[in-house]
Amino acid sequence: MNVIKKGSELLNNVVVGATSIGSMLLTAAVTNDPELSATMGYASGELLARKLTKQRDNMDQVREHIIEDIKHKLGEGKSFRTDGFLGNKAPTDRSDFDDIVDSILLKAADEMNEKKLKHIGYLTSSFAFPPEISADSAHRLLQDIENLSYRQLCLMKIASEKEKFQLCDKSTLEGRKQPYHIDLSHICDECVDLYDQGYIYIELANKAGGNLVPGARSLAVRPNSISQGAKLIRPSLYDRMRLNEIPSEDIAPIVMAFNYNWTLDQS
Repeated sequence: MNVIKKGSELLNNVVVGATSIGSMLLTAAVTNDPELSATMGYASGELLARKLTKQRDNMDQVREHIIEDIKHKLGEGKSFRTDGFLGNKAPTDRSDFDDIVDSILLKAADEMNEKKLKHIGYLTSSFAFPPEISADSAHRLLQDIENLSYRQLCLMKIASEKEKFQLCDKSTLEGRKQPYHIDLSHICDECVDLYDQGYIYIELANKAGGNLVPGARSLAVRPNSISQGAKLIRPSLYDRMRLNEIPSEDIAPIVMAFNYNWTLDQS
């Protein structure tokens, strides 16, 4: 049986009448259909159009959240900063706040996780109010947050509200009951990343002493040790980003992974 015939038979069991680019690529690999190239070109154009629509939607969401948070702060009786950050030059001159908003809108356009957009908007609007933060520091802070995952924002909330959670006091290196939750290693990797950047504090179990080999630090994370780090406290990120509004359903899977099989160990 030749390769094309065999591939066609296998493909019939997987893709039937699908018109996505992925399915067309599979079909092109097992057929000699000359029309597929033109069809895929059209589909690629549609994909680009969807991307542009998604980017525009992301930018719209961030703008709405910036406006919402400004109204929220004004409603609490807060006042705009008056140090020139918002612009006190000629009307045609750009302010530091203008530059920051433009920068964050362009970055938000490519953000994959929509849940982050709200908190990025809140952080951006916070720069318009005291306590003042310089334009350089604001740009750096936004750049750092851009590189964090939404789950890491959830971890920052857990670190800020740790008294609400009963978390496992053992790392995987300390003989926790197996099997571990499938997401635990990745969550602990993200904890270590936040720890290295100074957003959270965690204890790393290391009975052997000395430095842990690369890749082993995530296995040494003690979940119940998580707390706020200096970079989460100093710029008041918890308040600026309104991390308290992260819904419990987004926190629950992390707590479940931390505690998976742990309760069985307590008996």
